[in-house]
Amino acid sequence: MKKRTIFVILVINLILQSTLFQFIKIFNIIPNTSLILIVSFALLKGEKFGAYIGLFTGLLQDILYSDAIGVFAFVYFIIGYSVGWMNQKVFKDNLFIPFIFTILATVSYHLFYGFIMYFLAVDIHGFAIIKSILIPELIINSLLSMFIYSKIRNLNTKPSTNYKMLMRMRR
Repeated sequence: MKKRTIFVILVINLILQSTLFQFIKIFNIIPNTSLILIVSFALLKGEKFGAYIGLFTGLLQDILYSDAIGVFAFVYFIIGYSVGWMNQKVFKDNLFIPFIFTILATVSYHLFYGFIMYFLAVDIHGFAIIKSILIPELIINSLLSMFIYSKIRNLNTKPSTNYKMLMRMRR
């Protein structure tokens, strides 16, 4: 998959997440499709690429949503690198793998983000966040990750042709 295609996917996702997805809330939660895309690309391409995708996506979100530049970028960078580090250690064709990694990434995202916000003196209510945001987002993201991962995996696979098989079919 070309870098330009990935860039377009991430920008379209950011536009959809900030516009259309605001009206499509499930349990009053908007799915974090940026996180799902970072997990998908990191699983398929490795830690270096996952870190770059996480940093780029995080910077875009920081510019659009955040008061402090770098918070989303740092969190997504760490998640992209960590998930990508497992690239060679997991079987990529199993849809249960992105399901598990999205659960871990969603929990990590909220822990890292809450930790950083705590040190930036932003008042957060831990138990309320776990009950009202984390658990529904965990369920929604993990279920949605299987669909998104399969689409990204299909885009990432290069079509190949077996010349010998084509020759047998012609006979």
